[in-house]
Amino acid sequence: MTARKKVVKEFIRLFNEEENVVKVMVSLLSKGKPNITFNEILKEAAVICREKADRLAEDAVLAMEGWRMILPAKHEESRSLAWESQMIKLEKDEPYTIPACIVYAFKHLLLSGEWTWKPAVREY
Repeated sequence: MTARKKVVKEFIRLFNEEENVVKVMVSLLSKGKPNITFNEILKEAAVICREKADRLAEDAVLAMEGWRMILPAKHEESRSLAWESQMIKLEKDEPYTIPACIVYAFKHLLLSGEWTWKPAVREY
């Protein structure tokens, strides 16, 4: 089993999301980028399942937002940076931020096979 398949399997176990949604999540996090757009997510979704790319991209954004792996990059509509105050939009060109702690935790998962916050806090 390849390292990527192991990570996909671990994400399915940890987050209980559908396999194709997890593949999009893993693909995005593998890039190690702190900022992405809905268009980039849609592109990754199309690689995994072209005929259902729109729905898959939306599901991936909502799953990542639900697990606090992604948040809107635009904050002008809210007076607070609290998670609950942020409104996720599923629109073309919509920018999102992947928190540094998630980038570090994912990097640790790739290296060790373990999803944990401890090394992410140390690296941050």
